Amino acid sequence: MRIFTPLTRAALLGISIVCMPIAGCTTNIHDNTVEVKDPKVSFETNVDVNNVSPGETMAIRVTVQNIFLVDPDDKPPSLHLEDAGHFQLYLDDLNSEPLVVTAQTMIDVKVPEDIEAGKHKLYCRVHKHDGAPTSAVFEIEFTVKVEVPTG
Repeated sequence: MRIFTPLTRAALLGISIVCMPIAGCTTNIHDNTVEVKDPKVSFETNVDVNNVSPGETMAIRVTVQNIFLVDPDDKPPSLHLEDAGHFQLYLDDLNSEPLVVTAQTMIDVKVPEDIEAGKHKLYCRVHKHDGAPTSAVFEIEFTVKVEVPTG
């Protein structure tokens, strides 16, 4: 029969207090869905949105809440598997190919050279690290003006 001294009992209690929370923070490998809880995104530009030219670069500053930004090509830290994500920026249609995919908060977005004159929208959507879109979308409306050469 093994006798535990008060010191041994204290050590075992300390180990169980430290190890129990760690064991409770494991990843469920059977449910591979990642849920980003209540992501929020907004962005702004200092470009005159009423007078954008084809080929112009729009400097965008993105602000995000409840997301741990991770480059899409990098692996998120284990503590941020649930809230890791990045941005995808789209022109006019969220179902089109993104113009930019990044985790940066300062983004230069080049307006396509072949864009038509008129009103357009630039969408910024948060995507989970696995690439799945979230409901966090922000948009900036802008007008492209094409100069017609005279003469």
